[in-house]
Amino acid sequence: MVNTRQLEKLMGRIELSEPDHAPVKAARYSLALSGRHGGRPDSSVPLALSRSEASAESNWIALTPAEPADDIPSRLKDLNQLAQSASMRARFDVLRGQLMQRFGDQKLTCIGLAAPHRGAGASFTMAGLVGSFARRKDLRVVALDLDPIAPSLHMFLEVEQSRPITELVAGYSEPQSHLRRLGEGVALGLGQVRADEDATALSPQHLRLFLDEIRKLLMPDLILCDLPPLLEGDLGMSMASQMDATLLIVDSGETAAEHVRACEVLMSGQTSFLGLVLNHFRGRSSAS
Repeated sequence: MVNTRQLEKLMGRIELSEPDHAPVKAARYSLALSGRHGGRPDSSVPLALSRSEASAESNWIALTPAEPADDIPSRLKDLNQLAQSASMRARFDVLRGQLMQRFGDQKLTCIGLAAPHRGAGASFTMAGLVGSFARRKDLRVVALDLDPIAPSLHMFLEVEQSRPITELVAGYSEPQSHLRRLGEGVALGLGQVRADEDATALSPQHLRLFLDEIRKLLMPDLILCDLPPLLEGDLGMSMASQMDATLLIVDSGETAAEHVRACEVLMSGQTSFLGLVLNHFRGRSSAS
């Protein structure tokens, strides 16, 4: 169980001022990983698969490199620049190390990042982890933005989007044509919103089959998934049910303890609760 009393005390000690429109001057960040539920005892996919597999090696190398985006709002660029500071990189490297130890110990391969509500910093945290894994040369990670309603991971990574993620998950497009390689060790699955498509029509079965295909195609060490909010419709929870474990991202100024308890109830029996990231930053953007 999450110690919500401890969380309430922690939140109570943090006072936030109103968001500033000059993030270069006002930004302040804090990440803390806490809480732990036991992972699934068995995983259907081994943690380490042979990298000598010729097909997986060829498929990975053949992925098109990600292209930088030129339409990122200047305010968000300032925020992203701050996230590249040495102190912030170090914090994400610590979080990466904690995740690596836990998914290794519990034999997990697919981890979802989700927040109770939008604006808690799930995509920001995801982008920081993606950058941290990209600095590693000995791991292969697939990072997917699975929020078809308001995808924002591409803005924090400042790379171009691909076609709608729903096309990829539902099997209408090939992973090789959709995924983009970031450096040597990260493959990105980013998507646009399609107004003529009901994003909530994506089923857990679609996602399960897609994740299995990614495992066979690229044999990654880890799959990171940026999920829709858990308390805003049922799409986020239906996707979380297909994760080996889910990491909950909460905002110290906006997320209440009852939000955490509600997410815990939803996740119970559906996905293993890996832990909680307390995200505190000023000068936030409107993206999640």
